[in-house]
Amino acid sequence: MTNESADSSNLPTTEMRFRRAVRTQNRLISFLAILLLPAFLGVWLSVADPLKTGEAVFWSIVGVTIIAQIGLFFVTTQYSDTLPELHLEKAELEEENSVLIENLVESDGHIEWLESVHLLGFYWTIFQGMISTLNPIDDQGFEDACRIAVTPMMDAAGVLFDFEYGEIWSVSVYGISEAGTLLEPIWWKRPSDHPSNGTTPRSWRPGDGHVGCAFMQERILFTNDLTSDDAAMLLTPSASNVRSYDQSVYRSFVSAPIVLDNQPEPYRYGVIVVTSNIAGRFHEDNKAVVAQAAQVLAHLFHWRGLAIGPKTT
Repeated sequence: MTNESADSSNLPTTEMRFRRAVRTQNRLISFLAILLLPAFLGVWLSVADPLKTGEAVFWSIVGVTIIAQIGLFFVTTQYSDTLPELHLEKAELEEENSVLIENLVESDGHIEWLESVHLLGFYWTIFQGMISTLNPIDDQGFEDACRIAVTPMMDAAGVLFDFEYGEIWSVSVYGISEAGTLLEPIWWKRPSDHPSNGTTPRSWRPGDGHVGCAFMQERILFTNDLTSDDAAMLLTPSASNVRSYDQSVYRSFVSAPIVLDNQPEPYRYGVIVVTSNIAGRFHEDNKAVVAQAAQVLAHLFHWRGLAIGPKTT
């Protein structure tokens, strides 16, 4: 099979017919221009007698034949450009179609993201109404309640945070100790290949690392890449809390303080943190999802009565 026939097999039926029609027309015109008319003119000139036919008629036939040759030449040239132009238009249409498909996929992804956020918000509304039914008084019950509250968000992490298969992520809920000096892990989840799997997450002093800073500053902290100079300078843990795998595992993160608005001062309960080993996982939209999770947890903490009282300066 020739390249031409191979290419044609991938073309729509209408375009194939058009291309064949143009080629057939070009062959016919080429035949007329190259063989038939020159042959006719040669034969006629060899047998015609200008004196018998008349000088005007003789030169008229010669002139008409030459003009016909010129006309056929221009027609052939004009239609020979049709195929390249058609190929160019096809390439442009394919490019535009590719852009439209990308936009459609992006729109579908955004719709899926909004639907997931909506369902998660509906779930959290129901959860808050069932806290008293769960009755998370003891430590195990409270840990289970944190798991029930946060797990649906992580189940949808592929949509909410673009987490992928094989990605090393983690989520942890921290509560401030009764003395107010240490953020201690209450519940956490991470994949089996996480370097810290099988061990309890480290505790943090307020102001230490991204967890301690989020608690101390009472605001959401997130970064696209913890290995950047600015983030490393501001959020690097104290020497006693550094682990050898930190920079390779905790590339991007979002830490949201678990705070309940109260007058005259808010109650501070802890921090929820979500991390990934892939840079750029978090942004303004999905950090708001983690902030909402922190608010749900704040109501859970408040119900249990673990408030540390008005914030201190």
